[in-house]
Amino acid sequence: MITDPMELSLRQRADRYERAVDDRIEERFKAMDKYRTGIIDRTDVMLQIFEQRLDQQRREIHDIREALAARNDTVKNSARPDDSSGSETQPVPGAPDVTTPNGKQSPADQILSFHIMHYLCLLAWRRVVTAVETAPSISTSEPQLLQVDEALL
Repeated sequence: MITDPMELSLRQRADRYERAVDDRIEERFKAMDKYRTGIIDRTDVMLQIFEQRLDQQRREIHDIREALAARNDTVKNSARPDDSSGSETQPVPGAPDVTTPNGKQSPADQILSFHIMHYLCLLAWRRVVTAVETAPSISTSEPQLLQVDEALL
């Protein structure tokens, strides 16, 4: 039982301080959840874009392979001795153009763009994993865990 008014005052002050610290911790958790949700949403969007570009590039590679196979068949057929029309360099009718798959980027640029997008997705995913792994548990005895890493935001 507390009999000294000074001790009672100190205890009440400590309780108020502890409640204030707990309130600040809760505020930071809410802010961290908001940032974590934003990071996850942005990561999902980047992964969807990445998958769409990957699917598009797979379709274009498939078209290129078909066009090359058709061109090789044309070259084989034109190499026969009875065919002297000289159609070696003419493309097969209806075959897609192999030089520019999407008309905007060269294949080398597409591969570079693909690698950059892959790298960015990996970075975003690593940030999400790091943010989840380093999320502090509710504890007032470890104030150093309450610092939010600005690089993750």
